[in-house]
Amino acid sequence: MSLRNYVIRRLLLSIPLFFGISIILFALMINAPADYVDILRLSNPTMTPEEQENIRHNLGLDREPIDQYIYWLLGSNSELGDWGNFLQEFADFVVFLPFRFVQDTNLFDLGIADSNFEPGFAFGNMGRSFTGSSINSIIGALAWQTIKLQLASLLMSLMIGIPLGIFSARKPYSKLDNFGTTLALFGVSMPVFWTGIMFILLFSDYKILFGIRFPALGSKSYTLTGTESALDLLVDELAHMVLPTIVLGLAGTALVLRLTRSSMLEVLRQDYILTARSKGLPERLVIYKHALRNALLPVVTVVGLSIGFLLAGAALTETVFSWPGLGREAVARINLRDYNFMMGVNMLIAIMVIISNLVTDITYAFLDPRIRY
Repeated sequence: MSLRNYVIRRLLLSIPLFFGISIILFALMINAPADYVDILRLSNPTMTPEEQENIRHNLGLDREPIDQYIYWLLGSNSELGDWGNFLQEFADFVVFLPFRFVQDTNLFDLGIADSNFEPGFAFGNMGRSFTGSSINSIIGALAWQTIKLQLASLLMSLMIGIPLGIFSARKPYSKLDNFGTTLALFGVSMPVFWTGIMFILLFSDYKILFGIRFPALGSKSYTLTGTESALDLLVDELAHMVLPTIVLGLAGTALVLRLTRSSMLEVLRQDYILTARSKGLPERLVIYKHALRNALLPVVTVVGLSIGFLLAGAALTETVFSWPGLGREAVARINLRDYNFMMGVNMLIAIMVIISNLVTDITYAFLDPRIRY
């Protein structure tokens, strides 16, 4: 099979995968115990049954599950009813999308006024949360906070895990190898919420040990006056990132370290490494040019998957450190049973994971033609 056919097949397989994930997620959401109105009633016990039904009707929670799913996915037209003519409007959106950036785009329309059509997720609109806020706006405001924290922890994992893995493989069962193994075991075994609380107790402003102090709450100091320089703001932001980044990066460091060590040990036993050494090549060249290139393939796979989960955030870490990211917001929305927001975030994460897996598979197919069959 040619690389082009392999790519086309993988792209086509991604379409039913997307719909399958969306259906499963939606089914899990609507079958969760209680809904948004039930949560409101807990805070307002005097709410009458009529008021509850009115809220459910306004939010569309009294519709059939299939209608709610179609409305979320495709949207609704106020003139044509809840289902509307979705295919007609979707065709208008897809076929004439390039012309929407041209003046007088009303000439390219299939007859449904845009003012009457409320687009769904398929049109890039995640809708509104049950609290009335635009989900696109919420994610846009919080996404960068989550992404920069995830990228910092991923960078930490690579910068620490790969060198330690290489040194551990070169000198197995040495003191350095035992240290790396212990670090990996700690990173994998300890829950992130426990590690986060311990780091707050040890290194935050509230209880100081070892003479080191780091901010433990939020992404910026509450004492900022707005007159600080850009450098001061950057230093303050980096200081707030230290503890959550370390806590979030410990598990990733452990995984990268173990993968690098085991892969390097296997590669160093290969015949071509023995041949390179018999030719008199310097050990540094053998390790970093010949062995490391092949040993890092499993690590590349992990990095690709990590990029796909960038927006997934770290709900526990962000909650412990009060970090204003998507993970913390998702926990709050789960408690509110805000189905629209959770569907939007989860599907965005699913799309990123699908794309990252697709890119990883295509890269592997390009490097190793045997994978295409």
